[in-house]
Amino acid sequence: MWLLTKIAMKNFKPYQSEVEININLEHMVQGKHIIVVYGDNGFGKTSLLDAIYWALYGKMERNTALMFNDRASDPEMYVELYFFDPGENSSLLIRRSATKWKHNERIEIIKNGTAVKGDPLDLQQMIEDEILPREISKFFFFDAEDIKNIAKQQGGEYVKDSVELILGLKPIRKTLDDLDSLRRSFENERKNAMADVEKLREFKESLEKIDKELSEKEKQKKEVESKLQEKQEILKQLRAKLAESTVKEVKNLEFRRKQLENKKESLEKERNSLEKRLSDLSNSIHLLILQSILEDKIGEVKDKLKDLKREKTKFDESDRYIYMLDKLVSESKCPICGKLALSSEISIYQDKLEKLQKKNQNLEKYKKEIEDTYASFRMIYLRLSKQLDKIRGLDYKEIFRICQRIQEINNELHTLHKDLEKLSNTLQSMGIAVVSQLEQQITSLADEIGKDKQRKEYYDNEVKKLIASKKNIERKIKILSAKGSPTYIIEQKIRIVDNLKVALGEYLNELIEMRRKDLIEEATKIFLELTNKKEEYIGFEFSGKNDYKFQIICKDGSKPNMDTISYGELEVVALSFILGLNKYSHMKAPIITDTLFGRLSPYVQENLAKFFEKMNIQLILLVLKDSRENGKTEIDDIAPIFQKKICDEFLILRDQKNRVSTLIKGKIFGGE
Repeated sequence: MWLLTKIAMKNFKPYQSEVEININLEHMVQGKHIIVVYGDNGFGKTSLLDAIYWALYGKMERNTALMFNDRASDPEMYVELYFFDPGENSSLLIRRSATKWKHNERIEIIKNGTAVKGDPLDLQQMIEDEILPREISKFFFFDAEDIKNIAKQQGGEYVKDSVELILGLKPIRKTLDDLDSLRRSFENERKNAMADVEKLREFKESLEKIDKELSEKEKQKKEVESKLQEKQEILKQLRAKLAESTVKEVKNLEFRRKQLENKKESLEKERNSLEKRLSDLSNSIHLLILQSILEDKIGEVKDKLKDLKREKTKFDESDRYIYMLDKLVSESKCPICGKLALSSEISIYQDKLEKLQKKNQNLEKYKKEIEDTYASFRMIYLRLSKQLDKIRGLDYKEIFRICQRIQEINNELHTLHKDLEKLSNTLQSMGIAVVSQLEQQITSLADEIGKDKQRKEYYDNEVKKLIASKKNIERKIKILSAKGSPTYIIEQKIRIVDNLKVALGEYLNELIEMRRKDLIEEATKIFLELTNKKEEYIGFEFSGKNDYKFQIICKDGSKPNMDTISYGELEVVALSFILGLNKYSHMKAPIITDTLFGRLSPYVQENLAKFFEKMNIQLILLVLKDSRENGKTEIDDIAPIFQKKICDEFLILRDQKNRVSTLIKGKIFGGE
């Protein structure tokens, strides 16, 4: 575990000339893991966090041009971070510098006293490998605004990439993307190879046409999905606004309408599925008249196969007889019992052998013709049997059952439509102008969403059909491609890539389920330590398998609507998630927080202080302090809880006349 033991900087934001923070390593090794830096608003707490960010990640995280002290006469700016790992007895110095006006960043790393050589990209990668990847830094160096953003988004897409990086899933997803790219390159190779093969040229043109159409349909599908997601989010916001701006009766009516709309959506989805099944059955039912014809034809083919097999057996027996005669003549003895033959007998056998060989001189040719004919009839037999099995699987009674269910659904939808119309009229007639206006927007938007869902379903079906057509052509290519030919070899590569994708996809799903569960367990433990509703909640989870939205769970098993719970509760969930993710990740970096406590309730502050006291990770707290004499800090009430775990304290002083900040070591709560 890396411990930050020293921060040195020069001409960085409000800190002019050279400023240092030296942390007592001996105290850290003894288990005092908390460092507190106090400062009033505008004195330089956040600038200290900026300095750490800039030293680690440079212009990728902070605009270098905005980091210079505007009153410094010396054009050079630098930040140095000193780290020490007691377990490995290893040291690491990171120094990033820049020159004013040029803004040309330079980075140096010294590990265990030796300068590390390499270009800037290699050195930057070393920092992220040794200390902390930039993508997840916001879960280690964070302020109240970071928690606010995560709470506002309820997790979701805002944390997805970082979470998957910590869970170790991003490399696997990258591998799947790479496999897709590899398959496309093989497909291009296949097209090039097929261009020189007359029989496969037609398939090349078909594949190109399907690929072009498939690309267009997928693009249209993504556009529809994007618009649908935007409209659903707007609808969600409108409904939340409606719920906040109406009386309890209106809220109840809105909840009832939402239930009816969900039921309507479910019924429409079921009806679409049934209508598709009905269409498939209707398109295939005419095949029933072919059943008896196919059965007769299969009988004929089976008889033909038996005749060919008997004929082949006769040739095999004749072949074996010639072989035995030849062996007897050449060895002058019976190949079965070993009895010696007389010369007169051998002469007879020799004559007989020559006659048979002359008679059967085209034996191999006939055998090959019979085998080819047998293989051809065998293929016909398999195709006819497959078609017959499909016909036997048709159930004309199912058509009646589906029609009956579709009628039932239409009746239910008619009733639902009337109920929804009645509810809308009731809401609009309540005399609340805001409600009426929102109702119109919601109704219009809900209709648009319904149409977009139908369009999405249409494109889903079109994409599936094109993929099926593509697979069918690829199957034909496999049949026509000779073993060992360029197309055959490429087909083998594509098959390997497809198998790898399937296996890796299954592994990824298992890994996600397992690691997401472990992560949520860590975050839930912390949530139950921090929340002021311990008797009401049993924890929280991700709301779905494929997303990272937060969902609180009550002790009775219910799951409250996360759009309606208090913002303070959401911030506690977000903070618990950050600390749980941090604990789960086992990264080697310290935790740095900026003005964390001001937005939290006293109860949550106290629980958070208890949690910090038990931590075994270096924790740097940037804390608000009134700069007036005897001015209070934001942790006055909770500092005694973790007082014995304070390693060092520093105070930011401000020369307001010269607009310069400095840091001094102090003692406000630390010590026994």
